[in-house]
Amino acid sequence: MKNLLLSIVTLSIMLIYYIAGEKISVKNETVFQSNEFEESQFYKEYLKSNDSIVFVNLWATWCGPCIAEIPLLNKIKSQYSSWPISFVSLSLEKDLGKVDRFLERKTFDFKDISRENINYRSQIYNFLNGRPMSTPINKYSIPMTYLIKNKKVIKIFKGELDNKEIYEFIDQIILE
Repeated sequence: MKNLLLSIVTLSIMLIYYIAGEKISVKNETVFQSNEFEESQFYKEYLKSNDSIVFVNLWATWCGPCIAEIPLLNKIKSQYSSWPISFVSLSLEKDLGKVDRFLERKTFDFKDISRENINYRSQIYNFLNGRPMSTPINKYSIPMTYLIKNKKVIKIFKGELDNKEIYEFIDQIILE
């Protein structure tokens, strides 16, 4: 009975904070109201301009396929280095210390934006997947790679990248 009462009180408090537009935690992820997304470094650096192309890779240190595709991601970035494309990675790791240690040891040529956007990961994930900003995240699917042009996700690559498909698609969008 005590546990039921405690659960009801906790849910009531979360609902009050949510309605009031405050931050709340849901399963260790922070959910924000959509107007705060524009305050994120991700939005300011990569979405504010209408003419930008952004290549975003979601990954984690514990994800074998994520680690396996790093050489291909580096090759893609190198191949298109003269084009106006921003290449960024966002780790969905809960412990950013692990991300920092990993990035010190491994060669990942993308700019990792995990630390500067830690409070906006849920919103970035929701934006990338076309969901309302306040949608709670219960689980992530990775690796995932997104291509954004003019503030819109124009292509989602689920799972490990297909070498030929990614090159063909990038060639197509930069020649438009």
